[in-house]
Formats: sequence, C-alpha cells, structure tokens
Amino acid sequence: MPDDNRRSTEADDRAYWRRRADQHAAMAARAAAPEVAAVHRAIAEAYSTRADAAAAPNPNLPSGRDGNGPHGV
Repeated sequence: MPDDNRRSTEADDRAYWRRRADQHAAMAARAAAPEVAAVHRAIAEAYSTRADAAAAPNPNLPSGRDGNGPHGV
C-alpha cells in the first residue's frame, strides 16, 4: 500500500507542475506587454521542466520520492 500512496503523490506532483505550466502559458498568451509574456513563458518552461523531472524517481532518496514535488519532498 505505501507504494500506491507514493505513486499517487508523484502523479499529483506531476499534475501540479503541469497545471502551473499551463496556467503560465495561458498568462503569456494573454499578456499585453512582450516583457510580461516572456516572463510567463520562462515560468511555464520552468514548471514544465519540474513536471518532467517529477516523472523520474530519485533512487538516492529512501522513499523513492524525487525531491521535485511542490514542497521539495
């Protein structure tokens, strides 16, 4: 059962980062100023990178968590 909880949490982490990436991509698309759009695109890319990293567990952590969750766990 603990493995099921870990997988669920990892999926939640990925979903969180992906959702935030999508939100910032949408903000970039709506931004009136190019500078603001660029900032939101950069944030969206960072969130997307976190989502991708959350998909790969870190074998160095005893729980198998990857350390890339919303709270760094």
